[in-house]
Amino acid sequence: MEIYFFTEGDSEYNYLQEVRKVIRNNRSLRSKVKFTNPTKVNGLGKGPYSNTSIYKKIHGSLEGNIDGSSSNVGLWIDNDIFVKYRINIKAIDEKLHKDFPNNKFTFYLNSMNFEDFFVLHFPEKVILWQEICESRNHFENPLIGEDHFKLFKSNIFEDYSKRDFTKSFKLNKTSMTNAINQANSNDNGFDSGFISILEKIVAEI
Repeated sequence: MEIYFFTEGDSEYNYLQEVRKVIRNNRSLRSKVKFTNPTKVNGLGKGPYSNTSIYKKIHGSLEGNIDGSSSNVGLWIDNDIFVKYRINIKAIDEKLHKDFPNNKFTFYLNSMNFEDFFVLHFPEKVILWQEICESRNHFENPLIGEDHFKLFKSNIFEDYSKRDFTKSFKLNKTSMTNAINQANSNDNGFDSGFISILEKIVAEI
């Protein structure tokens, strides 16, 4: 399994770098799972938000970064802007497949933000974060960007940084298994398409 990943921002990009370290340090994984150095989709987390503007940002980042050969392309993106601004992700997906017919595209959506995925690695923090999100109607009208980040930093991890969260976190089989179990639980509203990748990795460790 080789995937060319494109990410929305620093958080997903840096998490993928940690995933790549896990793969490099495991001989079995190296032969079965491969990620190229991820690329960020410029400006995806910033307005304006519409089907056209989001598509143009994704398309612009793909051009020149994927070749004409058949490849698996993963787009790891927060779902907040798609829900909040009613972006038609299915239409974007269909257009990508039409414009890049030799490539297979998979959206790995965080519900709703990266921090909502990240908290799954820490079972003892999940309920508190869910209560905070529910009190602000986050699941129906997602908090965007800075507001969400400030809440997470002040209530969950004081030293959290999108550019370097390894001070309070180590990606390993235990933390990945925690995330998988929490995502598959019916006790919270958090999930991410990237959980399917973690499941493949954990199965090989």
